Amino acid sequence: MKTKEKEFSFSKDESLDKILAVINAADLGWTGKIVENPTVEDLKAELDTKRPIVVPVYAPLLHNPFYGPEGPDYHVLLLVGFDDAKQEFLVNDPGTRNGKNLRFSYETLLNAIHDYNPGNLPQGRKAVLFTVPGNRVWAFLTASTDTESEKTAWWMSALLLAGLGAFFGYRFHRKKSPS
Repeated sequence: MKTKEKEFSFSKDESLDKILAVINAADLGWTGKIVENPTVEDLKAELDTKRPIVVPVYAPLLHNPFYGPEGPDYHVLLLVGFDDAKQEFLVNDPGTRNGKNLRFSYETLLNAIHDYNPGNLPQGRKAVLFTVPGNRVWAFLTASTDTESEKTAWWMSALLLAGLGAFFGYRFHRKKSPS
């Protein structure tokens, strides 16, 4: 967060452009590339390379029961997998205690993708951040075996979002799950 505040000043929510600028300034061992109007096939192809995708969303469109009635409007998730048989994406959301491998239909997630747009959150551009690992991160990712892939995806999600959270000062929403 010190790097973010030093370079960009304090704020609570960020656009993908600012997230990418902070990632590059912070030397996290990886960079990123903003992709506008991604398709299901674009996202699946990127996931096939074992690289998670940073996904900003207008959270109410997800209908996530773990957010509760006062859940977030703008939120950032990490896309970590897909299930073609069920036509679902898998995301990790460290902002909820039930955030590991949450599933959303392809259509639901694509509809919810919205970059931060102050004053009109539902109308943010459709864009995501493809992660581009540096040598030390790439070595970790490619060393994983199939049996380790779920663990790897979860830890990469936690590392990436924790890193983003630390630099952006996110207050992850810790809502109790409905009974």
